[in-house]
Amino acid sequence: MKKIVALGLAGLLLTAGAASAKTATAVISLDGYCDTLTVNIKKNVVVGFDDPACETGIGVGYIAKTKNLGKAAIAGVQFPNDPGVQYVFEASYPFVTGGHWSLSFTKDGLTFNKFESGTYTVVTDPAAAPSKRALPRASGR
Repeated sequence: MKKIVALGLAGLLLTAGAASAKTATAVISLDGYCDTLTVNIKKNVVVGFDDPACETGIGVGYIAKTKNLGKAAIAGVQFPNDPGVQYVFEASYPFVTGGHWSLSFTKDGLTFNKFESGTYTVVTDPAAAPSKRALPRASGR
């Protein structure tokens, strides 16, 4: 089974200034999983995708300051192989090795379920990212 954000989601990003007009790219690896997320950030908008060797998920979201999470990159994520499930990926921002991430989902738009969480590593060489297990799907497929 393969899966995760991106987030990405993700993912989601290196240390780009929120007011910068340039697009910054960050690569983060979810510790303990095969998922390596590539995230592009422009101002406070993030878009990203998961490493296709694990499972391709795509996502879009924002960098925001929240009461409970502090500053975070938060994105809705879709996985083509998991139709009918909407994921939300959150990662502490700015991205630094040891930062926290979490993944939640809904199947019905009414209930919001925590799925997985952990820490991440900022990757400067995507080929050097650890190859571990993929996250299971919320749909159980």
